[in-house]
Amino acid sequence: MPDLKFEDAVLNLAPGQTVLAALEAAGVPVESSCRAGACQTCVLQLNEGEVPAIAQAGLSAAAKAQGLFMSCVCTPEGPLTVAPAGAARSRVEAE
Repeated sequence: MPDLKFEDAVLNLAPGQTVLAALEAAGVPVESSCRAGACQTCVLQLNEGEVPAIAQAGLSAAAKAQGLFMSCVCTPEGPLTVAPAGAARSRVEAE
């Protein structure tokens, strides 16, 4: 079973379980309106690992290059470390 790291949470995914479903089952708050028809609201940022191509289907080339993916359709085959979308940018210090 793949491990999933998101902020302080470290989870094991059941076979076929999506990243979003695992986070929700663990009580980890993740923004999503997927079931209400607002696609791409569950986008997360990949820090380590690989996501299946379907998890980036429909995203722009720039979004893919930033490691963004849709957690509602992402069923990883290996360990992932992920963060909220834009988390890397929010930690950059300016002078």
